[in-house]
Amino acid sequence: MKNYTKINGYYLLNLYKYFIEFTFSVQNLPYLNYLKSNVYKNICGLTDPIPYPNPKTTGKEATQYWFGSLTLPTLGNLHSIWYKNVEGKYVKILPDTIESILTPIGIAHWIQGDGYLKFYI
Repeated sequence: MKNYTKINGYYLLNLYKYFIEFTFSVQNLPYLNYLKSNVYKNICGLTDPIPYPNPKTTGKEATQYWFGSLTLPTLGNLHSIWYKNVEGKYVKILPDTIESILTPIGIAHWIQGDGYLKFYI
């Protein structure tokens, strides 16, 4: 049996408006709810994470959930610290000043929410 888990959190640039979008697999919905309700509650709206695909409109079972932050200009500053433009694409980097930006717990959340994790059973 093949099992796939998607873990991802990233910044989006949309016409010079910055926001953060988090997408996690159904298996990680408790962690996504924790992030939205605790870690990012001050920069997010009150709606619950949104299923994808949406079972109400597609009739399909949700495989992932997502939520986004409010659009905030200050997130642009964070984007310039964590991403560099390499040949027209933004690539996530590890800042030289990581220890002054994140606590050990913050680093653990950053690692947990970065990229994709694939595993097979």
